[in-house]
Amino acid sequence: MPKLILETTQMAGVPVLTICPEGARRCPLVFFAHGMTGRKEDGIPLGYRLATAGCFCVAPDAPLHGERLDDRIRYLGRPRPGQTCPPETGLDDWYLMLELVVQAARETGALAEHLAGDPRVDAARLGVTGVSMGGYLAFYMAAHDPRVRAAAPVVGMPAWQQRWADVTLEAASYPQWREALRAAEPETEKRAAWIGQVDPFGRLPGFAPRPLLMLCGDVDSAQPKSYCVGLYRALLPAYAAQPEHLALNIVDGVGHDFTPGMMDQACDWFVRYL
Repeated sequence: MPKLILETTQMAGVPVLTICPEGARRCPLVFFAHGMTGRKEDGIPLGYRLATAGCFCVAPDAPLHGERLDDRIRYLGRPRPGQTCPPETGLDDWYLMLELVVQAARETGALAEHLAGDPRVDAARLGVTGVSMGGYLAFYMAAHDPRVRAAAPVVGMPAWQQRWADVTLEAASYPQWREALRAAEPETEKRAAWIGQVDPFGRLPGFAPRPLLMLCGDVDSAQPKSYCVGLYRALLPAYAAQPEHLALNIVDGVGHDFTPGMMDQACDWFVRYL
C-alpha cells in the first residue's frame, strides 16, 4: 500500500484538504464536496480510498462552511432576519443551499484551473463527487463544466426546478403556513425563475457519454430517489451507444447517508474511468 500525504492548506483562496500518494505524478484529479453543515474533513474516508488507488483527491470547504463557518449555517431552521418563508418549511434554507452550490462550483472550477499546472495531477482527468449538498454540486458541475470527465453524485438532487415546485406546493398545503406563503409568492416565484436558469436537469444529456454514476439511498426522505430515477430515464437515450457509462445504484435500506460500500462504488467508478 502506498504512503499517503494528507495536507490542509489554502488554494485559490479556498480552504482545502488534499490526499494523494507520496510522490504523486500526473494522478487523476477528483474533487469531493461535503454536505450542508459539513466540512472538508468529511472527505477523508473517500479520499483515503481514492489516494490508495492512485488519485489526487481535493476536498474544499464550501462557502460559509468549515474554516469559513457563518451564522447562516450555524442556525439553519431557526428564525433569522430577512427570511421569506416560515423557518419550519426549510424553503429559505434550501434556497440558500442552492446559492452555495453554484458559488462552490465556481470555486471548484477555480481550483481545477489552479491545479492544472501542478505536476502531481493530470487535470484533464477530472472527476467530481459529493454527498447531499455535494451531490447537488456534482450534478451541477457535470451539467455546466465541460472539463469534468466523470461524475458520481451521492444522495444528491438533479432536478432542482421540479423539487422547488414540489416542496413549495407541499408547504402551502399546511394551513399554518398557507397565508405566509401566499404573501411570499412574489419572492418564491423570483426564486423559481433563478432555479430554472441554473437547474442541471435539462443540461445533463449533454454530459453523455461521459461516465455518470448516481448513488441513492432507497429510503432517503431528504433527497428522494425518484428524482434520480427520472433523470436516469431521461438519459438512457443519450447513453444508448455506451450504456455502461450510465449507472443508477439504489442501495437497499439506506437513507440519507454515504456508506462505506457506497464509497467503494464511487472510488471504483473513478478508477475505472479516469
